[in-house]
Amino acid sequence: MNSFTKQVSLNWQTLFIFIPGLNIWAAWRIQKLRRSAIFSIPVVFLVIIFSRLMIKFSEDIDSELFQYLLSLVTLAIFIVATNFIILYFRKWSRQWNEKVTNIAQSS
Repeated sequence: MNSFTKQVSLNWQTLFIFIPGLNIWAAWRIQKLRRSAIFSIPVVFLVIIFSRLMIKFSEDIDSELFQYLLSLVTLAIFIVATNFIILYFRKWSRQWNEKVTNIAQSS
């Protein structure tokens, strides 16, 4: 049984999403590297761009409350995006495990 016919742990796959380098390996294991990049790269750029704009905009305004609200908005965007990626990784991992099970049963 090679690495392309082994089931993956949903919990480990979810943990690997948060570890740089291992997230790429986790996507590769379930043959979704290209698709995960299509989802992850725009999210990362949006969070970076929004946080840069937040810093630039908050420097011009002296209101601590406004800076706090911008920080919360950035955090909320990051949390929503991360949950979106986690949901898809778990879905893809389940599909991978079903595919591996079907291959094992048919042979």
